[in-house]
Amino acid sequence: MRHQHPANFVYALSGGKLNTESVSGTREAEVSTDAYVLNKPVPWHEVTNTGDTTARFLVIEMKYQK
Repeated sequence: MRHQHPANFVYALSGGKLNTESVSGTREAEVSTDAYVLNKPVPWHEVTNTGDTTARFLVIEMKYQK
């Protein structure tokens, strides 16, 4: 499902093989368990699990005060 995020921290609880489509194009990635990344805001993206395992992620979105 296509969706968006503000800036966020993502931690892979259990990794897997993913296909990500976004404004930047399409890419495939193998994400390892315990991997993490700090992302800038994402205008939109759609992620598909293309592997044989269940991939699980903890996503913490950054909230800003004005």
